[in-house]
Amino acid sequence: MLHRHGASIVNMASISAEKGGGVFGNVWYAATKAAVVAITKGLGRELGPQGIRVNAISPGVVDTEMVHAHLTPDAREAVLRRVPLGRLTSAQDVARCAAFLVSGQASFITGQTILVDGGLVWA
Repeated sequence: MLHRHGASIVNMASISAEKGGGVFGNVWYAATKAAVVAITKGLGRELGPQGIRVNAISPGVVDTEMVHAHLTPDAREAVLRRVPLGRLTSAQDVARCAAFLVSGQASFITGQTILVDGGLVWA
């Protein structure tokens, strides 16, 4: 990758890094995701001169089978009340963000973490 200008790395963090935990994650999970954010910033700076961009995505609660298994209907409604856009994050939301970050449209973005959470963190 070092010899390919225009390469892009997309790391997966979590809103837990911003919140110090999350709906499911505890402080240890949050700490590991905060490390992903720090690594993203550091590698964005260090690999930029070689033409390698490094960014991260921090999804909110993603609407998956695992989430369905762990969220009771009441807990799901409580989470949805806190999301300004009124729904859980979809896998497609995350995929579209990743596609943008690896595209030429993001050619001057590096070391950044994009929250894909419908506004949950800042609500």
